[in-house]
Amino acid sequence: MTQGRTILYVEDDAVTLTAYKNRLEQKGFKVETACDGVEALKRLYKSRPDLLLLDLMLPRLTGEDVLKIVYSDPRLRGIPVIVLSTNSTLSVANEHLVEQADKQLIKQSCTFDRLFQTIEEVLAKTTGSAEAVQAGTPGDSKNAVDYAGQEIQGLQSQMQVVCAWTGRIKVDEQWMSVSDFLSKRLNLTVTHGMSPEAAEKFLRGKK
Repeated sequence: MTQGRTILYVEDDAVTLTAYKNRLEQKGFKVETACDGVEALKRLYKSRPDLLLLDLMLPRLTGEDVLKIVYSDPRLRGIPVIVLSTNSTLSVANEHLVEQADKQLIKQSCTFDRLFQTIEEVLAKTTGSAEAVQAGTPGDSKNAVDYAGQEIQGLQSQMQVVCAWTGRIKVDEQWMSVSDFLSKRLNLTVTHGMSPEAAEKFLRGKK
């Protein structure tokens, strides 16, 4: 289980980072590190780890910002996350993001043995889920493809014309913006938050 598995450990305290990195490597893990949120995202996009071990109080981009992008970008979604932070930073405004993590641990009361046990449990659970998905029957895959095809056809039937000049959509002889179409016709939420593409542009700008 442990041998060869990669952990991305994100921690801004150099002493803590080095200590936990050394202990995890002694257990057979391959450990990559980052000391801030921007560096963490760079590493996530460059090489998908088997698990993300994440502090919340980070410079440049907080752990919460990293979680937002991990959970919203299909390329990163599904990476197991263990939040390892201080007691005070577990009570955050975006508490729902932290609750989505596979596990939340408090530094002050978490021994290394407890951390190692938690990592093993999370990796075992996520490995089993991945194998179950891969073991799906051909019929299941076909149904998923058929359903997706029906969804596409349904969208095409509603979007008769798209104006290349303005990007507006003609629906039922009326022109509307893409955001209006998504929100009013498909009941989707159009967010003003940071998309994965915007995050990548942000990261490139930080180089």
